[in-house]
Amino acid sequence: MKKQEFTIEFITPCFCAGADQTVAEVRAPSIRGQLRWWFRTLGGFSIQSRTLKIAEKEAEVFGDASDGNPQKSKLLVRIRSKSIETTTKELKDFGWDHPTDPHGYLLFNLRSNQRGLIEPGSTINVELIWKGPSHYWDSIVALWNVFTTFGALGTRSRRGFGSISSIPTKEPIDVGYIQQYFSEPQSILVFDFKEKENSNKENWEDAIGELGCWLKEWRSHGRTIDHHKKQPDNIGFPYAENDHDLGVKIIRSEKPEMNSYRAALGLPIIQLYSNKKKALWNHGKEKDGRFASPIMFRVTKEGTKYHPQIIFVEKYKWNDNANSLIIKNGEKWAKGSEIGVSLDLYEAMKNDEFLTRRY
Repeated sequence: MKKQEFTIEFITPCFCAGADQTVAEVRAPSIRGQLRWWFRTLGGFSIQSRTLKIAEKEAEVFGDASDGNPQKSKLLVRIRSKSIETTTKELKDFGWDHPTDPHGYLLFNLRSNQRGLIEPGSTINVELIWKGPSHYWDSIVALWNVFTTFGALGTRSRRGFGSISSIPTKEPIDVGYIQQYFSEPQSILVFDFKEKENSNKENWEDAIGELGCWLKEWRSHGRTIDHHKKQPDNIGFPYAENDHDLGVKIIRSEKPEMNSYRAALGLPIIQLYSNKKKALWNHGKEKDGRFASPIMFRVTKEGTKYHPQIIFVEKYKWNDNANSLIIKNGEKWAKGSEIGVSLDLYEAMKNDEFLTRRY
């Protein structure tokens, strides 16, 4: 058996709670779930047999609760101690409730909801216990390093909140490191901002704000009423305008001869129009069907500087063979139109001239 204790520091506010959403807490199953997600995303360990399917690789490390062949997890996660500061906030408590604020753009679901959060600078001590083959231990540590470099915890973790780091700071992870320990290193692409003034921030708020501005540049349509004063010039407006018009056609019960772009960035989407009408975009035919965004934001910390980072999860980008988009007119849930989804916006964001690939 192998075991080691690690310390996690929260870099940005972490909105994590249990049944009571106003009381912040972090639990071992949440950390274990994130380790499992990164394991699956990177195709398991390179040390494992190539003949195993990903589900079999996963069961070998994390166990399997299926009836046919249940297996206990060989990897245990224990929280040994905490030094955390918690509070309860909603968007206006941060001063981010103005419609144009880039921070609020990333936290739109907190506009009128009180949520418990763990403050930046809080730490927790976590023990990993490995009961499997001893020669897997270096891979287990590598999985922890990947999680604490690229991972996060809590609500809106894909939008930069709940970003974490390991204490003491470990050696930077490079492509060779991921290739050494994982079977599918090509599953993620990690980008920094090219310009120096965009990559070194004095505080986490500025780093989150930079990420919010970037996403708005690519995704935002804005209010149509404002377009009469000034036509939007953000780089992603043509894609957003297409999707705005697509929603209008659905509301008018017209058959759209066009694909969606923003669906590839995550679902559901609720479009609200000035005439009080709305279009509901969902993944599949289930109400509130979700497609997790394959673009994730992180804030990393080096010394006293904070760095915004963007991760494209290639493994989970939109795939027409596995995903479908249904757009419905308001509350008329009995009807809906299946719409094609283009990856053009996703690919354009990945090729943004202001980004530079790190991994």
